[in-house]
Amino acid sequence: MAGLVRNTLLAVAGYGVAVIIAAFFCLLVIFLPDQALSGDGISRREVADFLNTLMVGVSITASTAWPGFIATLAVARRRGYQSKVYFAVCGVATAVLAVLLFGVFMGDGAFVMSFLSKTPAIYVGGLAGGLAYGLLSRRFRIFERQQVSATA
Repeated sequence: MAGLVRNTLLAVAGYGVAVIIAAFFCLLVIFLPDQALSGDGISRREVADFLNTLMVGVSITASTAWPGFIATLAVARRRGYQSKVYFAVCGVATAVLAVLLFGVFMGDGAFVMSFLSKTPAIYVGGLAGGLAYGLLSRRFRIFERQQVSATA
């Protein structure tokens, strides 16, 4: 029972880290090209805008990405997957699912389709978040299947 509580707490903490990293990288891909082209540096106002947008992005991501995260964990546990690549790919799939869910909640399918087709940000964010969770999962052995040893 203690193992289940430990794994659940670590999974929830890992989800929080993955969400923050996914939102950060997604916004970085959105904001960075404008900054690189402007050539005049980054102002405090732009940093404040980035951080405010990051807080909104984290809250939206946390509320829409959990179904994909739960499915990722269920398959990983059942199949014994601990690969960083598995979690990175699932991160991208979860990000796409989260955007679709956001579109359902907002009732704006046009936004969803334009966001998924015009910017790589969602894919980069999902990849980064999934990879972060995969690294944490391997490091802390979250829901790792126990090896059965036969001693006779």
